[in-house]
Amino acid sequence: SATPPMPDRSTRRKPARQRRRSLASRIILVTTVAAALAVIVAGLLSGFLLRYFAQAQGRQVLRDDASLAATATDVSVERNGRARVPEAIVRVLTADHINVVLVDGAGALTGPEGRALTVHPVNARDLAAVRSGVNVSTTRTVNGSRSYVEARPLSNGGAVVLFQKIAAARSNEG
Repeated sequence: SATPPMPDRSTRRKPARQRRRSLASRIILVTTVAAALAVIVAGLLSGFLLRYFAQAQGRQVLRDDASLAATATDVSVERNGRARVPEAIVRVLTADHINVVLVDGAGALTGPEGRALTVHPVNARDLAAVRSGVNVSTTRTVNGSRSYVEARPLSNGGAVVLFQKIAAARSNEG
């Protein structure tokens, strides 16, 4: 046949200008992907840290409230030796969705008004620890909700126990 064979284009090199453009495009793509990944990782990490510090702050506020309630209760022990959390403190704590429990010298749990409780935010080990004079700081499931629990001993052998749902502690930080 008289037609010359077609040149093989698969072995032909691309012009230098096209190669440079291709290399530049790759560099841009790689740096863009790296920057996007860095932003995603930083966002996830900052979200985790914000949550951690909000929880730590919520727990610290409850610790401070428990210490204040115990001190005020110790000061206001009635003549018959019964401890009572001052009403003003109970109102403030209740407004912040914090539950107040009193433990008498015999280990019975009551609400701040003196009524027996059906909910027990502390277990027997926590109760023994706080009644022996040790502060208790823990997380428990109370009425189906995860809650921070802070217990402080009283001078009469009883204790003040505060507990707050973790979700409520977070919402109070806003």
